[in-house]
Amino acid sequence: MNGKKETKNLIISFNYCSILTYQFNNRFRALILAGIILRLVILLLPFDVIFSRWGSDDLYYYSQIAGRFSEIHFFTFDGIAPTNGFQPFFMFLLIPFGGAMLNDVQSSLRIILGIVSILTIVTAFQIPKLFKDYGLNSQLALIASGLFLLHPKILSVTFNGTEAALSFLMIILSLRALQWIKEGKRLFLSTLIFSGLILTRMDFSILLFLLFITGLVQRHSLIDWIKVLVLPTILFGTWLAINYYYFDCIIPSSGVSKSRLTTVLDINYFRLWLSTYSTAMMSESKLSITVFALCALGSLYAFKQKAFQYKRYVFYMFGLSAICGLIPILSIGYFRDWYLILHFILILFLGSLGIYFVLQKTKYKIAIYLLIIVGLWTEAQYTQRKFNGSQIVEACLQFERKIPKEVKVGSFNAGIVNCVIDNHTVINLDGVVNSTILEYFVDKNIQSYFERYDIRYIIDNKSSIEYFLNNYSDQQKWVIVDQFSTDTQEWVLVSLP
Repeated sequence: MNGKKETKNLIISFNYCSILTYQFNNRFRALILAGIILRLVILLLPFDVIFSRWGSDDLYYYSQIAGRFSEIHFFTFDGIAPTNGFQPFFMFLLIPFGGAMLNDVQSSLRIILGIVSILTIVTAFQIPKLFKDYGLNSQLALIASGLFLLHPKILSVTFNGTEAALSFLMIILSLRALQWIKEGKRLFLSTLIFSGLILTRMDFSILLFLLFITGLVQRHSLIDWIKVLVLPTILFGTWLAINYYYFDCIIPSSGVSKSRLTTVLDINYFRLWLSTYSTAMMSESKLSITVFALCALGSLYAFKQKAFQYKRYVFYMFGLSAICGLIPILSIGYFRDWYLILHFILILFLGSLGIYFVLQKTKYKIAIYLLIIVGLWTEAQYTQRKFNGSQIVEACLQFERKIPKEVKVGSFNAGIVNCVIDNHTVINLDGVVNSTILEYFVDKNIQSYFERYDIRYIIDNKSSIEYFLNNYSDQQKWVIVDQFSTDTQEWVLVSLP
């Protein structure tokens, strides 16, 4: 009799689990579909509409270097000087499309945003697996997946068109690999993931070191860790050696440039570090009340639980983000939002806990969840990022008509300028993708660089030209030839003496 009762209970339990799995799969597919549709809608918008809000000048550093590589088979931004001012893994993903992106401003934008959209969807598939690896609630995983796909700030960060989407994927996979090594499985896959991690961003080498320390503290097998770290170490060492051999510095020109350009600033490092977290709590470009409230509720929920599980992960992700967030601040004196992927993952986790806490209090779970997403997007419309990229394109086309043939043009923000002006050589002047100018910043003598390389015109926003010439040159004579007012900046074509 007891046997029949136990069998019946097992059948009921199995059926209940099947129903839950079915519901999870259906809801997860719906979220994935929503994420895909959202990105497709944006990608199918008119170019001027897309480029007024998404994209970045840095996107065109990537697209033009990839385009030059496909054309002349070495890494260069201007077609003359070699460059290492990029993150390798993301660049490797773009090279197959380089021919279509070279000097094509619209194709560059759509292709790169299409690639980052695919990376984002792949990452969304990894989030429930990550939560399962760490024994976390499947409903919480569903909430986190949807928040990742539909959060306007995360969309904005990945749609900058830099390596952010790839960074999300590699960090999520690396956190999974940490658990695999603990269990002594998938070691070869883990070494491939860690290799991809350190090629995604150089400063992720610090993150990999922190994961290794975590493994030692948790008494993982040291032999297993040695096995998985051999290839990443070789690749990282090779990257440093190539940089030193060809560019006389182990750090890419982008990092050297940024560190030198902030030497004239008075930086409050602690306040800057705190602002990394407020940046991660943005709806899009300003602090989000909704995100802040969800994170506060999530923190309250985590610390009210008797079990230490949620608290442990909150503390751990805060520790990783706090340490890694210091790296750009101490090394270059500022940060961009796509440097803060660990911060966004922490906020994503806390926000998901906050939503989970709210949903436990109501029967109308789907309606409340959708209401929260609508709230995030409503805030985003009032605080949306204004890039005005299409207006910069118009300015470049207008200026190009006034530049004599065969004359070199310089630009401190050179990505879009290089892509649009294809009848003149465009030289990057802030050193991000041009290491040859970096030594001139040390002596504050960049006018000598202009003379040496015969740069007679500069195209840029007026404030950037004033900043660089006032701080890094003892000769500030320049004449405005033409100007173009965007919604947020004054772009100018200037001639140099």
